[in-house]
Amino acid sequence: MFIALLLLILWGAPPALAAPQEDVDPALEAAGRALARDAPLQALRHLPLDTAALPPAQRARTLSLRARAELRLGRILDAVSTWNTLWQEIPGYRRQVEAEMHRHLDALPRKILEVALEFAGDPETRRWLLWVLAEGQRPRAVMPSPSQPSPLAPRPGPGPVWGTRPQEVAVLLPLSGRYRSLGQAVRNGIEAARDDLGPHRAPRLRFLDTGGSPQRALEQYRAAMQEGAQAVLGPLLRPCVQAFAQQGQLPLPMVALNRADTAPPYPEALLQLGLPPEGEADQVARQAFAASHRGAFVLVPDTPLGRRLEAAFTTRFRALGGRIVSSQRYDEDRTDFQHLLRRGLGHGTDVLFLGADAAAARMIRPQLRYVRPEHPPVLATSRIRPRSPDPQRDRDLDGIRFTDIPALAGRRSPPAAIGRSPWPRLTALGMDALALILHPGAGTGETILQGQAGHWSPGPHGRLDPRFTWARFHAGQAVPTVTPGTR
Repeated sequence: MFIALLLLILWGAPPALAAPQEDVDPALEAAGRALARDAPLQALRHLPLDTAALPPAQRARTLSLRARAELRLGRILDAVSTWNTLWQEIPGYRRQVEAEMHRHLDALPRKILEVALEFAGDPETRRWLLWVLAEGQRPRAVMPSPSQPSPLAPRPGPGPVWGTRPQEVAVLLPLSGRYRSLGQAVRNGIEAARDDLGPHRAPRLRFLDTGGSPQRALEQYRAAMQEGAQAVLGPLLRPCVQAFAQQGQLPLPMVALNRADTAPPYPEALLQLGLPPEGEADQVARQAFAASHRGAFVLVPDTPLGRRLEAAFTTRFRALGGRIVSSQRYDEDRTDFQHLLRRGLGHGTDVLFLGADAAAARMIRPQLRYVRPEHPPVLATSRIRPRSPDPQRDRDLDGIRFTDIPALAGRRSPPAAIGRSPWPRLTALGMDALALILHPGAGTGETILQGQAGHWSPGPHGRLDPRFTWARFHAGQAVPTVTPGTR
């Protein structure tokens, strides 16, 4: 990303952290010479991958050279992550690291740093970028620190109805009727998060059945108030959230698990979570553009959901300056996609956004290889993850990258409650909702939650927007991967 600009800006940059002569080996000297003659890839080849056993000075110089080479290649997020490793693990070099990082990053146009910040999923990487964007003012609250392992990043200043950790939380969910299984999946996540807190830190939970009815949800809210609840989680279904969004005021803080359709303003006590498919399509569009793709082919099913994905991707990609080369819809019972693929893979197409589920994608991908063996990269949403993985059949999906919740796309196994859930994303949402309502910064407009269902940051009108992580198919299995375009 932005390689040509970075080469121009960073040409002739100052040397990496100095190390005593006895700590410098020929490989580091060769890497330094390669970087000096503007050969960052060659420099990286000289550097060892495992630096843990190196003496501190030698390790510091290795990591410094690696960060500078990554930055020269346009891999801003990788470079910041490497500098952060050096800052965290070799305290004696912190001042030098800060000076070096600030010198190199401050030389970049502010717009480039803002785009990098937009796609930074790691909280410490975000903090360093925010530090540089603050024009040299070093706010201690955002500096990375090994003593801050919590996934929550609180900010001061509770709002008028937030700020007190509730001891009694009412939970409004559809625990009967046609949406019972969805409500139970969320409940399992909330209870798992409560159990993780332990008996001394967890609030008392009172689960109230809405039956999926907006009127009953309002009645249960009033009952919760009368019985001493201090905060409310839920409701889950959009019509129920809509009923609360239309209230003038809400006496109790509420973290809703979906989003209202009506226009704001909303009650100040209402925060709205949710995992709308449009959010994933929007993130795919942002990442496609950040990876220097400018001509997109959009292929989605001709269904209400498919059209929503198409609209979200198209709107964001065009707003960023990209071009939709072709947008094609297919009937869900279609098996031959070659005509649509030939029509969509026109001149200038350099990325394919696929809004398909796993069943359709298994048919589309082999036909895509047949129509164009050297086809552009394929990006998708979590719809493409099979509900029942079959590595043999799913080999047809190899190479496709897609967004998903951190619990499923991360490098660690998901918590047990999520792993065994028939609706894992809803279970993850329940876990995040409880963490959020207990967070001292909830409702301030500045709370950031690095959760199981997403990396949540405040959006407008009390909405919290999730940022998802990325996975790809390899050997028929979905595996964690780097963000497309960062390597």
